[in-house]
Amino acid sequence: MRQNSTRQHKDHKKTGPQTPPALAPSGPVLTNTQWRGILAGISLAGIGFTILSLADPAGRNWASYLCPFLILGGYAVIGAALWKKYPSN
Repeated sequence: MRQNSTRQHKDHKKTGPQTPPALAPSGPVLTNTQWRGILAGISLAGIGFTILSLADPAGRNWASYLCPFLILGGYAVIGAALWKKYPSN
């Protein structure tokens, strides 16, 4: 009985066009400008988290107002660096 079921699967093969395998990128995946942007974003977010440690529990001092902008700004810089394609030098 088992041989019968394997024959049925062999008869139903795909006969459409075959797609070629994916090729590896020819150049570097990230350019130097993108790496600099990523490092700047990590630094900015790190500064934001450091300043967050200075915030008071009530959230009423300068650190409480500044750190969300630094942290989210750092994440935005990382996203922009990854999104934008710069010419590789």
